[in-house]
Amino acid sequence: MKEYMRQIPFTVDMAKKIHGGLIKGEIKTREGGNVRGLIFNVNNEKWPLCAVVTKNNGKEIVLSFNLDGSALPYMDTSVFDLTLYVEDENRKKVYISLPITGMEMEKVVSKANDRKKLLSFKGFDPVIPFDVSPDSNASYAEHMGRDIQALLECDAVYFCRGWQDSKGCQAEYEVAKIYGKQMVFE
Repeated sequence: MKEYMRQIPFTVDMAKKIHGGLIKGEIKTREGGNVRGLIFNVNNEKWPLCAVVTKNNGKEIVLSFNLDGSALPYMDTSVFDLTLYVEDENRKKVYISLPITGMEMEKVVSKANDRKKLLSFKGFDPVIPFDVSPDSNASYAEHMGRDIQALLECDAVYFCRGWQDSKGCQAEYEVAKIYGKQMVFE
């Protein structure tokens, strides 16, 4: 499950929207097991839903569910009750600006991923340059173009230490300033 999902109560209407791709989300069991092949309107008034669910041991079983997502009771099937997760639209999207050129690439990627995890843990939707421009053979201009585009699609910019010594970060700072992006400095 993606980190920026929030749990909501199960409803058939919302499950249909998620299942049909109208809303970004996931249908899981109460304990986080995968649910696939959800079928609506099964010819059974009391248990009108049916799905293939993954058990803790990795095996799949077919279960029936009522309209509130509760599994047909046999043994301990309450762990298979259906739960909905939807993308949290309220998360601020944050671009992480950090010096890259002339740096040891392994350390830069590690630092970027560390900051990404930290900001995600704090409730943000972080974007790093390596997400938007992963092609190591691209030119500097291509990387900067993609980075600026990503920055403009974000709500805020997080500047890592040393940004003042990087021409790319300085350019990102100027763009963030011009477009009134919220800025946070490490």
